Amino acid sequence: MANYAATYCISEDSLDLKLVYFPFLVSMAILFVLSVLGARQKKKHKLLTNFVIMMGMLEHIAIISQIIMTFFFGTWRYAIVIILIWILHVVAQPLF
Repeated sequence: MANYAATYCISEDSLDLKLVYFPFLVSMAILFVLSVLGARQKKKHKLLTNFVIMMGMLEHIAIISQIIMTFFFGTWRYAIVIILIWILHVVAQPLF
């Protein structure tokens, strides 16, 4: 299989060993487990509220990593659009 720039070939067998599948999905599952454990520790703990707050932080990490990967592997025009959408998202959050 050719690499992204099509300058050399990569063996598909070695490619599977280097990939981490669904890192944000795994992170979300870990955050949910942490929220459930927090709810069992304290009775006043709001399970859904705490999980949504932690997911918001994970969402920003995912968007920032998308911006970085777009600069490295895509074009800067797409990255600028993603940055503008992210800024609008952050500005609109206090409104909700």
